[in-house]
Amino acid sequence: MPNSAQLAIDILQKALNEAPWIRPEEQAQIERRIVQIDKRKNDPRIFVAFIGEKKAGKTALVRALTGVPLPVAVRECTAAICEIQVGLEWYHEATYGSSTPERHFVPLDAQEQEEHLEDAQKNKKKLQKEAKDKFNLATKALHTAQSRVERKQEEKIQAQENCSLARKENQKALGNNPWIWSFLSILAWLIPPIRRRLDRIEETTIHYEQQEQKLAALTTELTLYKEEEEKKENEYTTAEEHQQKQNKKAEKILIQAQKSYSDAIEANENKFQSELTELIDVHQKPAERITIHTPNANIPNNIVLLDTPGFNTDLESHRRKAWEAIEELADVCILVSDLRQPMPDTALNMLDQLEPFCPFMHVALTKTDLALSEAEELGDNPLEEIEEAESVARARIKRHWDRPMNIWRISSIEEHDQKQTQSLFQDFWEQLPHNARELKTHLLSIHALREFMDILTVHIQIHKKSLSKIDVASDLAYAMAGQLEEQLPEIEHRTQKLLTRIQLEATEKIGSFEQQWIEKIEGCETKRTLKKQWEQLQKSMQQSYQGVAQELSQQLDYGARRIAGQIFKGEGEIEVQGNELSQTSTDVAEKEDQSQWMWTAGGIAAGATVGVILSSGMALSLIFAAGAGSMTRLLLSPLSKAKSNIINNIEKSAEQEQKNLQEQLNNLKEEISENVLQAAEEELRLQIQKREEEERKKQEDSLKEVQSMLADIMSKREELVRNRP
Repeated sequence: MPNSAQLAIDILQKALNEAPWIRPEEQAQIERRIVQIDKRKNDPRIFVAFIGEKKAGKTALVRALTGVPLPVAVRECTAAICEIQVGLEWYHEATYGSSTPERHFVPLDAQEQEEHLEDAQKNKKKLQKEAKDKFNLATKALHTAQSRVERKQEEKIQAQENCSLARKENQKALGNNPWIWSFLSILAWLIPPIRRRLDRIEETTIHYEQQEQKLAALTTELTLYKEEEEKKENEYTTAEEHQQKQNKKAEKILIQAQKSYSDAIEANENKFQSELTELIDVHQKPAERITIHTPNANIPNNIVLLDTPGFNTDLESHRRKAWEAIEELADVCILVSDLRQPMPDTALNMLDQLEPFCPFMHVALTKTDLALSEAEELGDNPLEEIEEAESVARARIKRHWDRPMNIWRISSIEEHDQKQTQSLFQDFWEQLPHNARELKTHLLSIHALREFMDILTVHIQIHKKSLSKIDVASDLAYAMAGQLEEQLPEIEHRTQKLLTRIQLEATEKIGSFEQQWIEKIEGCETKRTLKKQWEQLQKSMQQSYQGVAQELSQQLDYGARRIAGQIFKGEGEIEVQGNELSQTSTDVAEKEDQSQWMWTAGGIAAGATVGVILSSGMALSLIFAAGAGSMTRLLLSPLSKAKSNIINNIEKSAEQEQKNLQEQLNNLKEEISENVLQAAEEELRLQIQKREEEERKKQEDSLKEVQSMLADIMSKREELVRNRP
């Protein structure tokens, strides 16, 4: 993968990890760019996209180049992104989206027909071989018989010549009067010349007879050989006829098998074309994207052709699909335009949008045959009209795209035009830049960083705007503080609960002391010890009552501050959220541990107090001063009576102390409520001020972070732009 792509992926991935303020839709866009760039890592194919207005002839051109039966119509037709490449056999795979499963081409089973065709081909070869072998044997046998006849004929001719010579020799030996030698034979023993003549006559006669016998034998053999030759000729004719019959039989079987197989192939082709129509046609059930393999395309194996919906289609989803395919895939774009209306404004606008994504762009001016026909009907010079239309297209394109490009004129989709179109593009396939893929990835990486820079710029403006509104939030918070008065019923309710709890605590503590004191009195066994114990108790009772009052005052102060804290934290908490004030409510006090009264400030500023102090011990001196507790009278009484009187005094003092504290608490209810409200208002102001400072610091730090990230990405993007492949 090019370094630019990896750098862009690393930057964008880091942004997702280190920028939690990125919004969901921004995160989705960044993740989409990462996937787009990363997918190009292991895919070396070059994607050539055919783009243009609807009904410009894009699909017809792709059909001509690939032979794929893409649906075409007089109306708008293409609704899916079609990726077409060379494959071993016809195949398609359609992607609908997350909610619909993928769909792929399942061909009809033609295995039986294919096997039958293979068997027919093998059977034809077998029958042809058997007939040929038999014919060859018959031919060989015929040739052998013919050779033998020829040899015998030659031998017979030679024998005839020999026989003729022997006859001549014999006739020469006999002379003109052959009959005379039978009379002269009686003189042979007397006359040697006659004897020699007779021997010569006998010798030539025997030789002549032998030659005649040989000639007769050869004539007989020749007759037999000719009969054999005739037989072999018949066998040859039969073998030849058999061979022809076997050939015809095998050919008939093969033709039937081929037709059956062709029918199966045609059924598959029809099924393939029907499914393509369903998956691509805008009026059917089009897929999002469809991959098509074709064994017929005359394009290199590493090239994929993209057929796209028209970028001026009425359906926004189709326009989006076309543009996403160009963004993500198109290494080379071929802008298709009707020659009769060359380069409309929508096409020119598309050129401006292509610049950041497509390193190479070319133009195909289609429907030249229709343009020629219309020019002829109007009486114009067709060739001049075509030339003028191309010149107009070049001039309009030049203002929007100044890079090198090809401009082709494309005719209709008739068979001869298809071959011409394929030939026209053959040189183009071979001359495609080897770095088209790398350049596209580089441009996509730069654009992805540009998009992220735009996102950062937006967030910088958001942070600055938030900083400008923090003071407004503070003013609003002060105004809202007055609404605490609405909490008065709640404050009174909680204050009453606090006083009730304090009263219960006072009763428990005084009751506990009272029990301890009574036990000590009851434990005295003599008047001396009783006197001593009572004197000590009078001192400690005063201190104990004061201690209880002091502790209850502290608890009352803590409780009051707790209520104040709960008005804006927890129960009745007032929180600052942005520039708004919101109020929530929970019953925290009900959940407090019944034995835990040494509360913390609950958010109240350190050192703040409600300022309520309880007094105690007044009842004890009054009781003793009334004479009920005179030491002399106690000592003159019996021990049991003295104990009873002291215990009675203790009980009265405890009862009076509890009553005194109860009256003080009842009188302090309104004062505590008012103090709680004032403390809550002050704490709210301090909390809002603190939060405002924290929020400002947070916004400033975040702003610096975003600005730093933007500067870093801007620097790296500029480096990428300088280092274009």
